[in-house]
Amino acid sequence: MLQEMLKKILSVLTSLLARKIEIGPGTLGVISLTGAIKARHYLAQFVPQPAEEWAVLTIAAALICIFLLAATFFWFLPSLKFDEQTNTYIDKKTGIRYCVKCKHATNIKTTLGIKPHGWRCASCKSFFDDPSRPRKIIEPYKPSVPSMGY
Repeated sequence: MLQEMLKKILSVLTSLLARKIEIGPGTLGVISLTGAIKARHYLAQFVPQPAEEWAVLTIAAALICIFLLAATFFWFLPSLKFDEQTNTYIDKKTGIRYCVKCKHATNIKTTLGIKPHGWRCASCKSFFDDPSRPRKIIEPYKPSVPSMGY
């Protein structure tokens, strides 16, 4: 019974991943709730008095809460990728950039503020240039008429 249920849950998860549907804590919660309801009869054999259905439901609810807590923790854990062109960390899920100097010095993820030509760290005041938004080079003023010596 339990092995069949696990096979069904795995087949649902693999089909969702094959369709490239984003699986979040809510989706995992619905899948685990469905699995817990189907496993209620299986869990009943471990309770001394099967007539006490509340005990089985409590066990199922506790398992769901533990699973959702773990899934939420791993879901919101930032996954940072280093961008070599800009020397910043980028969160893969949100696209937010983080300061490299603060991350290496204090292991604190400090978000970078967007500026016209790059990003500035609010904590250490470091500036990171964006190659896609280069600074305009302003040439010095050259008068068209030679000066008279004034």
